Amino acid sequence: MRDIMMEYDGDQERYAALSGHGFRMLAEAMEVDLPYEIPCPAMLICGEKDRAGSTVRYNKAWHEKSGIPLEWIKDAGHNSNTDKPEIVNALIQSFVKTIAEDKGTIPEDSPPK
Repeated sequence: MRDIMMEYDGDQERYAALSGHGFRMLAEAMEVDLPYEIPCPAMLICGEKDRAGSTVRYNKAWHEKSGIPLEWIKDAGHNSNTDKPEIVNALIQSFVKTIAEDKGTIPEDSPPK
């Protein structure tokens, strides 16, 4: 993540413009307060050390309101898939396998491809 952000080193104006655009989009979306439903199985994954905005608070609230499972990744930040790819990949693989088994699309003992 640091390497990605270093793209803006010395160009604070460019970074501020990009960040401002992202925050405006988020604020406008929150202001509309539209109902948001995911009509398919879903899982939330969040790093325990995520400090990006209100990600932790929003994930907790979304989980509590919707019942969507929430998995916490120990020692991972906002990009938990980069910080702990083996854990995130295993969670996703297990989640997909469970859905497929529930729908009867793969045998229970079928190895992932």
